[in-house]
Amino acid sequence: MIAHLALALAACNGEMVTGIDVRVHPPTTTSVAADALERASEITGMHFATTRVSIARTYLLVREGHPCRELDRTESERILRNLTFISSAEIYVIPDGPGQIKLQVEIIDEFPILAGLGVGHGSLSSLTLGSQNLDGRGLLVAARITRGFAYRTGFGLRATKFGAFGRRAFLGFDVEREPHGERVGLEAAEPFLTDVQRNAYHISVGSASTQARLLPFSGEEVALFTRRAFWDVGWVRRSGTDIPGRTVSVIGVVAMGEEIHVGTDVVIISPTGLLPAPDPALPARYHDLGVARVAAIAGLRQITYITVRGFDAVRATQDVGIGTQFGLLLGPSVWATAGDADLFLASDFYAGGGDAGTFYTARVLAEARGNHQSMRWDGLVGNARFSLSSRTSANWTTHASLEGSILQSLSFPSQLTFRDSDGGVRGYADAIAAGGRRAVIHLERRVRLPTAIVPADLALAAFTDAGKIWAGDAPYGVTTPVRASLGFSILGAYPSGSKRTYRVDFAYPLNPETGRGALEVRLSSSNRTTSVWMEPRDVAYRRTGAMPATLLKW
Repeated sequence: MIAHLALALAACNGEMVTGIDVRVHPPTTTSVAADALERASEITGMHFATTRVSIARTYLLVREGHPCRELDRTESERILRNLTFISSAEIYVIPDGPGQIKLQVEIIDEFPILAGLGVGHGSLSSLTLGSQNLDGRGLLVAARITRGFAYRTGFGLRATKFGAFGRRAFLGFDVEREPHGERVGLEAAEPFLTDVQRNAYHISVGSASTQARLLPFSGEEVALFTRRAFWDVGWVRRSGTDIPGRTVSVIGVVAMGEEIHVGTDVVIISPTGLLPAPDPALPARYHDLGVARVAAIAGLRQITYITVRGFDAVRATQDVGIGTQFGLLLGPSVWATAGDADLFLASDFYAGGGDAGTFYTARVLAEARGNHQSMRWDGLVGNARFSLSSRTSANWTTHASLEGSILQSLSFPSQLTFRDSDGGVRGYADAIAAGGRRAVIHLERRVRLPTAIVPADLALAAFTDAGKIWAGDAPYGVTTPVRASLGFSILGAYPSGSKRTYRVDFAYPLNPETGRGALEVRLSSSNRTTSVWMEPRDVAYRRTGAMPATLLKW
């Protein structure tokens, strides 16, 4: 194979493709990883295999019997690398006679095992186990069980099939019975992954009910029953050329709807059960809402890509976009409950620039409802993030980010806190301040460690976080001083080159709330290389569901 690849050309140049050879390799050849997979197979009953060639071929833009464009080759590599179950992908161009070539696709899989646990009340509170590429079929399956302690036991199942219907689409469902509610969702989509494709679509339907927890600054945590249901069907089509460097436009239509019901009984979720917490002013803020809308969606993008290493993973590569993208969704309600007729607006803006050494991004997502009766904007959900990543050497990386979030005039109970794992401030997991607006700064300096013995990537990081909350119109909202923390992290990826990062954060709050504050230890696992940015959960869960970002993914 090495001798064969030594003849590879640097790029396609319109030659005819006579054959495509797809070779998929396991994440590592070490006996340690092989033994781990074998043991996991025995415990879970799941068979772990490399990605099937048919799945990989589904995501290729190059075709046998057609001329090979360099754009098709490089975009095929990027789309494959962006799949959560693939670690790396390279496509080599092999001469095969005058005006002819063969393509050799070399793919390395990600480690397939998904595992997670949670701790609460001083003991194990939840367990998650699954595979992100079951039997090599591009099928993510994960099961979760949650201890209810004084409440019922929760359990759930999540599954997503990539390469669905023989296309670059996915089909997924999520069902879970929680200690305090239920959630079910179904989604099918072929998002706009590349300028080469013509069409994209998104279909989803779901509902969730829970005891929405709220943090009064001067009392115990309370909750109010909330049920939300939603659906959307959207389609967009590209217009114009796909020549690199040119602006690409898309236009389409989305039909969507939502229903919201908020209960009237305020409760305290105590360790022994639900307790009444009379507060008639809280449920009086909300009323049942139902609405169906038809909206137009349009977007402009001028994006090229570069491959960088060690930005959002310890050592793995990822593709980042240079340029800008803007999406807009706008449309009126065609049916609504009394007093809820509206004009819905949602927007998504991205800008990125730099090189493999230093890269910056800016992302803004926002949505709001223009209420026809009150003549004001309701349901404002917004988030903006500006970040800078810099590699000063092969082993040293610096990250800096500034992020702002806002929730205003929502139709169901909502707060922003310092507790959120993505949008909050580390070291403040027990903070009780909450409001409707939040700004947070993160600064981290990371060094990758040599690992000659263990087939893994390891790194150490020092960080500082600082944030402020404003009351806004959130229930029990307060305005806080700037809260800050210092800490360090241990990061790891297994096997070496994996995109999934496991980390342990040790954070010490510098000016905690009175009577609170101690060293916080936080364990997490995530793959942040396949998306532009992971929005904070306490913001993402408040969105209506249909967003330009849902269709214009890359």
